[in-house]
Amino acid sequence: MAQLSLADVDSVVELPTDSFKASITPDKTFLNDNPDWLAARKLVDQSPHDFAPWNSLVTITEQLLTKYPTPSQAVKDVITSTFDELLTRFPLFFGYWKKYTSLQYQMNGLDESIKVLSRSLVAFPSSVDLWVDYLTILVSNCQDKSKIKLEFETAISNVGHHFLSHEVWDKYIEWEQGQNNSLEVIKILLRVIRIPLHQYSRYYQSFNTMRQTISAQQLQELDKQLESATGADEYYNTIFLQTQEYVSAIWPFESQIKQPYFNITPLSDEEVEIWDSYLNLLIQRHSIDALSS
Repeated sequence: MAQLSLADVDSVVELPTDSFKASITPDKTFLNDNPDWLAARKLVDQSPHDFAPWNSLVTITEQLLTKYPTPSQAVKDVITSTFDELLTRFPLFFGYWKKYTSLQYQMNGLDESIKVLSRSLVAFPSSVDLWVDYLTILVSNCQDKSKIKLEFETAISNVGHHFLSHEVWDKYIEWEQGQNNSLEVIKILLRVIRIPLHQYSRYYQSFNTMRQTISAQQLQELDKQLESATGADEYYNTIFLQTQEYVSAIWPFESQIKQPYFNITPLSDEEVEIWDSYLNLLIQRHSIDALSS
């Protein structure tokens, strides 16, 4: 497999911006054999900003690989151009990026599917779901450890503070464990125990267990904020309580969010109020943190 890094994406593929009707016109044979697809395509052309006809077109387009198990290049071009146009108009629909990745794998293999995933992260870098998929494939197929670590750090910088980002952190920890890098695992845990995540308590328990496996000197070298090894228990318990307090403060809002992802359906007035209150709390807390730091 070609070793692909998000750092290389700009030189590998660019998100298309021009009209797709000009770039790909299905041949007459395809159109004659697929009248349902043509009808759905015409509805999209009539209302390109309306998602309902797009959804119908995508459903029919997905079925082409069932109809053509060994698709011609013409069929591949139809599938590719349809998803390219859709995701240029609606780049935050992570579910369709996942569908497109799967279809590319079926049509053209692993490398092309990874390119689609890489593009998805250029378009939507704050998607935890897309990062999880990308990192899973990368870890399984890339032999360059420095690139894998770079991509994990890129993922953390983009979604590491997302309340439900534990899958990304878990994958990072699991990968370092697979390299037998216990000190690197502890370094990761030292970062994550300070972040108010859904799984904060589990990470703290893991950290407490792992820090018993290294010397006091090693711990101080890893955590420059730890002034005295003899006060480690109290120091880390204070961090735990601070993180716990933050999670307790935001949980009433996080637990009420029914749509934590982008959707064209407008939020209800009730959920908008929840978001407003949540954001006001975060602004207030961060203002206080800035003043006290």
